[in-house]
Amino acid sequence: MSPTPNPSPPKVARQLLRLFVPTHLQDAVIGDLEESYQARILSGARVSEINKWFWLETLRTPRLAFATTRPPQQHRPPNGDSTMSIVQSDVRFAARMLKRRPGFTLLAVATLALGIGATTAIFSAVNPILFESLPYPHADQLTMLWEGNSGSNRSNIGYATFADIQEQNHSFTSMAAMGSGTATMTGKGEPLYLHGQRVSPTFFSVLGVHPSFGRDFRVEDNVRGTQRVIILSNALWRNRFGGDTSVIGKPIVLDGNSVIVIGIMPANFENVVSPTSQYWMPLRYDVTLPQACRDCRHLRAIARRRADVTATRASKDIAEIFARMVAANPKLYGTTATIFTPRMDEDVVRSVRPALLAVLGAVVLVLFVACLNVMNLLLARGAQRESEFSVRAALGAGRMRIVRQLLAESMLLSILGGLSGIGVALVGVRILVAVSPSNLPRLEAIHVDAQVLAFAIIITTMVAFVFGLIPGLFATRKNLSEGIRRNGQRAVGSSRFTRSALVISEVALASVLLAGSGLLFRSMSQLFAVSPGFDAQNLLTMSIQSGAGRIRSDTLITEFYDGALRAVRQQPGVISAALTSQLPLGDEFDAYGVRFEQKPPIDAGTDGADAFRYAVSDRYFETMKIPLRSGRYFTAEDKANSPGVTVIGESFAKRHFGNASPLGQRVQVGGEKAKWR
Repeated sequence: MSPTPNPSPPKVARQLLRLFVPTHLQDAVIGDLEESYQARILSGARVSEINKWFWLETLRTPRLAFATTRPPQQHRPPNGDSTMSIVQSDVRFAARMLKRRPGFTLLAVATLALGIGATTAIFSAVNPILFESLPYPHADQLTMLWEGNSGSNRSNIGYATFADIQEQNHSFTSMAAMGSGTATMTGKGEPLYLHGQRVSPTFFSVLGVHPSFGRDFRVEDNVRGTQRVIILSNALWRNRFGGDTSVIGKPIVLDGNSVIVIGIMPANFENVVSPTSQYWMPLRYDVTLPQACRDCRHLRAIARRRADVTATRASKDIAEIFARMVAANPKLYGTTATIFTPRMDEDVVRSVRPALLAVLGAVVLVLFVACLNVMNLLLARGAQRESEFSVRAALGAGRMRIVRQLLAESMLLSILGGLSGIGVALVGVRILVAVSPSNLPRLEAIHVDAQVLAFAIIITTMVAFVFGLIPGLFATRKNLSEGIRRNGQRAVGSSRFTRSALVISEVALASVLLAGSGLLFRSMSQLFAVSPGFDAQNLLTMSIQSGAGRIRSDTLITEFYDGALRAVRQQPGVISAALTSQLPLGDEFDAYGVRFEQKPPIDAGTDGADAFRYAVSDRYFETMKIPLRSGRYFTAEDKANSPGVTVIGESFAKRHFGNASPLGQRVQVGGEKAKWR
């Protein structure tokens, strides 16, 4: 048997209501009466009594719709009504009202979606980078080590310096040095050009992570002359070897050398100090190597602080050790040398923190502008509905009952805007990840997760409550019974001041955003206007791998590069070409101490001051269009077996020689055993 339908209000009474109640009030008035009728049915009251009540309300309502001076009587739901049924009634009515004004609803939802979506997307990027701890056990104990000078200029660390600190310190349980590198993987499939790191055997143990397959590095793996070993990133292992674990223990070919795969890192491993690394190999340094000198500063170092040692005490310990090294080797460090020991979580975001906070602040302002827009729309809509509120008050609805109904409409709008905003955030996060630089810290951790969803829910709730409650209070602050006499005329005056204040606030916030954008654009324009010292127009770069593992002779390697350079220079459209060990303004650099045979006239005693070293071929400066201030360029006659020559930068020359000419000075770049040029 089909269920018996609930009784409905008398049909004649409903027709009379539609006949006598003004059109613009019918949906609100009749809808409220019908919902109250059904609520009384559900409470178990007798149908005859409920019909009698409905007829009395029908006869009373038309009089109230035209004029009344009686104070409103507070309506209380029947005893059987539960809080949930009242909330459901409010939500149904709110949905009905929003459906009747689709233009208003779409505009409000779209405005909230853009504001909430943009804020959520930026928060999803800022949260893992600035607010979450690094993805390592006890990440607060991890420390970076940098050499530098008293002017807070940081540089990489030399291996001999690192080795002494590692041996003499009492504040850290373990340390590791690391350097960046590239390699070409050959064998099955196309050759792959890879970015990686050469690290101390303790690198992964310092971070507190271990390979998910295979084993970690051992001390014997770091000894020169033993079998080369490698640990692969999870992405490289899956893309190149299809996730086959049998590759562990087998050789692969890297730069022509046979290398044994000993481990695979976990899929969720984040290498915050070198995000683009695809492999790791032992550093294989010792203090006897030329590149391991004290002022050959091309390594970075990390350390794990002991749990019972404070950061201040650890920094003091390292500073004392470094001071002893500087005193023992003044020519290799310089008189202003110092060492920095920042926490890793602070150091990796040092360069991006101001920009990310500025962007987060900007989108928060955008969210406020969006919320003010919606609040203004709600105030205007509340003014239009003043007569409706007056009739409902006359029927017994209290002020807070009407405010609660308006709050339900605001909550429904915010929920729709929040859900749409999450969709905007999902798209926005993908765009952010796609356009972000590959070396951005924790780029792989940027996604919409539970924390981001919770953030979106909190924003939605705050928007619904704050920016929905205020219009509701303003819409009901007057004597509601007076509004009936307006008979649907649009209310003005009472909320005009508030809406004007909102418009002024919107304009003020928009002006702040516009001014900030203008300043940022001007700063970028001025930055782009600064000459980098070379002409990048029509300049192309490429990377060349010699496969030095297969070519054992330095002469053959030199012939390979010379032949590659000749081939490029012969290509149609090529005006000039040259070789360089690194590109200017790149993220890879070699910092070396510099000593002059004769003391320069300025800041004498600062031997060991760092300089970036570039190994270049002839016609490099002509190709880069770097102007020559004095002296000469390199020529094809400047070979390895010819007298050594060096070109120094103008700022470096002024810093050490002032107006004096440095031409003819002999200089030593690197350790004390380096060749004088």
